[in-house]
Amino acid sequence: MAFPADAGSTALGVSRGNETPRCQSEKFLKAVAYSGITDMDWRKDERDGQYKILNCNPRTGQNFRMFENSAAIDVVRAQHLDLTGRSIGCAPMIDGRLSVESFCLQALLRRPRRSALKPDVGVYLRPGGRELAWWSSDDQLPFFMMTVRLLIRVLERIFRHLAGRP
Repeated sequence: MAFPADAGSTALGVSRGNETPRCQSEKFLKAVAYSGITDMDWRKDERDGQYKILNCNPRTGQNFRMFENSAAIDVVRAQHLDLTGRSIGCAPMIDGRLSVESFCLQALLRRPRRSALKPDVGVYLRPGGRELAWWSSDDQLPFFMMTVRLLIRVLERIFRHLAGRP
């Protein structure tokens, strides 16, 4: 699920292995002789069943924590291990990791008729079955800063509306 719908950042994401875009990504990156971390967005075109690349950025993406393997190595840890000459190994990716971003509720509220939640995703919404993007029990500052920023944004919109400005 994305916010804004179908075009924005991930609001709720579940990691699932998919060989087709993985192989296409590897082929593309080899063709352009790229080495390093990249954030790629693929979408399946329902008209022809093919995956199409939407976006490719040579950087760590905001969802990097979703892609962790069973050895607790995510994208950033893999980059660190590689750059320091250590082995990353080939532990399998953890399927079903859930990322809940700060605008998940907004996305759900704005799409009540066309919920992007598939029935099996509900399993991941139970406590402990998700990874919150902004909350960490050992570092709460990012969560509180994000909350303050969202509150300021909402108050600005309310005041603009009351003042008759778009």
